[in-house]
Amino acid sequence: MKRFVLTCLLCTAGLGLGAVPFLPLGSLSHLFVARAAPATKVQLIKSLLALPAPPPPNPLEAPWAPHDASFYDPQKPPPDDAPIADLVDYWTQQSRTFGGVLNYHPRPSDRVLEKLLQETDLSTITNVLNVLPDDRRTADAIKALYDGTQGAERNALKEWLVGNSPYFSDMLTRKASRLRDTDNYVNVADQNALLALTRQDFDAARPTIDRLYSDNSQPVSKALATWALYRHAMDVGDVGDTDRYRSELIRMVENRSLSDGTRDMANDAIVREPDFPGRDDWCFSLYADESLVKMPYFTGLTTLMMYAPPGKYTPKMIELLKSDDKLVRLMAVRNLVVALDRDTNPDVVRALLPWLEDPKWAEAPADDAARQRLVNFLQNNKMPESVPGLIAALNEKRVERETDPGNANSANTANTMRYAGNLANLRSSSMIAPRVHATSVSAELRLCPSYP
Repeated sequence: MKRFVLTCLLCTAGLGLGAVPFLPLGSLSHLFVARAAPATKVQLIKSLLALPAPPPPNPLEAPWAPHDASFYDPQKPPPDDAPIADLVDYWTQQSRTFGGVLNYHPRPSDRVLEKLLQETDLSTITNVLNVLPDDRRTADAIKALYDGTQGAERNALKEWLVGNSPYFSDMLTRKASRLRDTDNYVNVADQNALLALTRQDFDAARPTIDRLYSDNSQPVSKALATWALYRHAMDVGDVGDTDRYRSELIRMVENRSLSDGTRDMANDAIVREPDFPGRDDWCFSLYADESLVKMPYFTGLTTLMMYAPPGKYTPKMIELLKSDDKLVRLMAVRNLVVALDRDTNPDVVRALLPWLEDPKWAEAPADDAARQRLVNFLQNNKMPESVPGLIAALNEKRVERETDPGNANSANTANTMRYAGNLANLRSSSMIAPRVHATSVSAELRLCPSYP
């Protein structure tokens, strides 16, 4: 009996000591500090330091580390032979930041696409759906996955298949059949349905296209039908029909007697479909058309900039800033603001600095928020040549409030306060401290007593 008890005690003690190396250091200190003398704690630390070091990392397995923002540059995707983890990370981010059909987004190469579709984790595939091409091979691969799965992933796969394959063309047909002019445009979801159906199942789309194309009482819908015919002609390689429908769309854009919605729809068709010789020059020639440059409510002549890869047209827009035509200069400014929203290129900011000094430089009083974005950029990026413009902006806001005290209750108050706050931040960041007297910013803040 004594031996049995002694054996149990020894086993218990052995288990307790054997667990010590696996306890966190904090737990060990908590366990022993209250009961151990200082000498015992020192011995314990020495014992822990004497333990064998952990094994070295596996050289065949790269350590995980978060990527910085430059890794996700839409114009610099990882190479085809990059680790699959990097490919998944990059294309998941591109899919997550997908800006819709009016914004540029890259596509994976055929080799990368093959790797992504071979991933066994369905969530990986559903996370990159927005960047997948709408070709038949990809559609067949997604359909096979859809047929073999259930749950939320299946719903996501079906949603992609509806807009990018012929498998659910009946759903697209029902949506497209509802198309008609509404408030000088059409329902965007129905528009996208018709354009997708045109590519995936033209026979199903044809009755709706013919109805809209022959109905002059629905001019925006007719422009959309012309776009669908233009897309189909290019898809099947019909050069004659491609030229015909392209010419019709160009005439719609140039026709000032048509509604803004009709002209905007036709312009979208030209710039969102594949490029053709002379297209850019034609687009730039429209910058002298005031009815297009100052068109409200529609993306109009900024669509080309939005749909193109970042930076593609930036040099041209900077060149057009030198134009003597204020309309051309205004359109270049608007497009550079679009570029600035997508890529904070210092060259764009530098080119727009005259706008800080003179708000009428581009004749765009409604774009005051765009000038605010320049200030936001300069708050975090030192650019000595911007100092005159920043001082002018300070003086401009001060004069506005002094000449219009009732402005405190107007919608412009928000812009004034934002200017004051950001310019004050510029002052505190020493961007303009050596050149601007401290009372300038103080006076500006006093003009905005409600600024937090």
